[in-house]
Amino acid sequence: MIQRTALTTSALAVSAALILSGCTGDDTPESEEQTATETAAAENEETEAADGDEQTAYGELIDGFPDTIEPLPEAEIVSSTLSPADEQAAEGEEAEATEAPEGEDGAEAENPQADSERIGVSLVQLSEKSEEEIIKFYTDSLKDKGFETVGDAAKEGDVTTQTFHDTKNDQTLSLTVGPGPDDDTNNRQVTVGGVVLR
Repeated sequence: MIQRTALTTSALAVSAALILSGCTGDDTPESEEQTATETAAAENEETEAADGDEQTAYGELIDGFPDTIEPLPEAEIVSSTLSPADEQAAEGEEAEATEAPEGEDGAEAENPQADSERIGVSLVQLSEKSEEEIIKFYTDSLKDKGFETVGDAAKEGDVTTQTFHDTKNDQTLSLTVGPGPDDDTNNRQVTVGGVVLR
């Protein structure tokens, strides 16, 4: 299921809430005013998400999710998210990438970024695998796609983080492994996210 909130719908809902609260005057019970305010705030939050064009699917991979990030085998997908990366940064990098080097073969030089879109991604999963198995899986999987680990895994409390970077295409991903919901020792929450090409 993809969550999207249309701007017009949100605007109408907020306007309706404000009109109702204005028409009722001072006789409006405090609880109703609070409810209207909370509703308007919630609508604004949803509108901001829609304006940013962020899309999230729960329990499955969202359509168009890049194959750079593979789901863990036998893991439960909690959510997957796509969001636009910094457009200005992406445009600058693409312009740089599309400049062909001088020389006879310059026009034929390969440019993997020229026809690609830079996008923010996030995949949240629950897995019964050990922390070591999870880190090894993503280290091997991302290595096949041109990524290398950046330093050693960092551990803070029960949470371990490992960063991966693809220097050639300037892609960066971060893997976080921590306790599952309610500190479930049999389940680990695994989050992989960052900026990749699609």
